[in-house]
Amino acid sequence: MLLACLAVIPPTTARAGLGDLRLAVEPGVSSLREGGVTNWAPFGGGVSLAIGLVERLQLTANLDLKEFSNREPTLAARAIGVGARYDIDVLWFTPFLELGLGNVYLKAANGGTYGPTWDLFFGIGADVRITRWFFGGIVFRYYSVGGTDLFTNPAYATINARLGFMIGASSPSVDE
Repeated sequence: MLLACLAVIPPTTARAGLGDLRLAVEPGVSSLREGGVTNWAPFGGGVSLAIGLVERLQLTANLDLKEFSNREPTLAARAIGVGARYDIDVLWFTPFLELGLGNVYLKAANGGTYGPTWDLFFGIGADVRITRWFFGGIVFRYYSVGGTDLFTNPAYATINARLGFMIGASSPSVDE
């Protein structure tokens, strides 16, 4: 449905520049790998903020909150990330890469906690301009947890849809 709507919207360019601001809500799902077992959080959400430094580079911050209710004990997860986003292309369809430091905090219903520690995270995604100020998209982020190597156990990953807006001096016009 979203793709059908996007197909009829006239494309705009998505230039970003110094001081441009992007704010997005990010509903989605998460996985947590621990002890060789992967648990899924069926739904949760987050927010992200990006401030343009130059045309393709932005300073980013994100917050993700999920609950793993399908495991015993139930586990609440909070991930915070601070890093950089590089836009591979800056047209109406904008694929991007993210790299930064992430802080994952896990709290079990029985009171046990794990974290927080600051470790590397990376992300990959794409945004599509819907109108002059609004965009939609998808992002995958992968966080190592607790000082482990990036791809070893445990790990926390999110797949989130993105819906947001952009304001700033270089926001494009619909006529472009």
